[in-house]
Amino acid sequence: MTQVPQKPTPTPKKVTKGFGAFLIALSGLVLYLDKLFKMFNIELVNLHNYNNTSAYIWSLMQTISPLLIIVGFLFWIDEKQLRFYLLVILVPLFCYFLQFFYVQSSMSAEDPITWLYIVGSSSLLLVIIYWIKKKLLFLDKALNLKMEMLEKYVESTRKEKESRNE
Repeated sequence: MTQVPQKPTPTPKKVTKGFGAFLIALSGLVLYLDKLFKMFNIELVNLHNYNNTSAYIWSLMQTISPLLIIVGFLFWIDEKQLRFYLLVILVPLFCYFLQFFYVQSSMSAEDPITWLYIVGSSSLLLVIIYWIKKKLLFLDKALNLKMEMLEKYVESTRKEKESRNE
């Protein structure tokens, strides 16, 4: 009887880590979006006080790129580390949301409602990340369970065939 080598059981969190890696890679790609707009002669109507579409898209992507890195990092790390890093990430997340609102609108930092928007947006993003991460972890666990069940079924049918052949 030959022994079939066992594959290591996939660890949970592959889906969330993969999604985090995708967001981090995307953060580098969005920096060149202004070049695509220029290449395909795409012009926007509302430039939010910028001179041209390319300058507006470049400024916007310079703000969105670090946000994608932060969100990707939050998906990348384990649940145990999330509590510690959440406090560390909160400051740059808040600052980049402030910059995003500055690029997108005519709101001023002196207006108290701006701070409410920034705190609300940052908090909402963290809640959304937490919810999506929980859903992706559930999906990952379900896929792992399905793989384990399939492996057990294949193993049992293989043993059954071997016992009939003997």
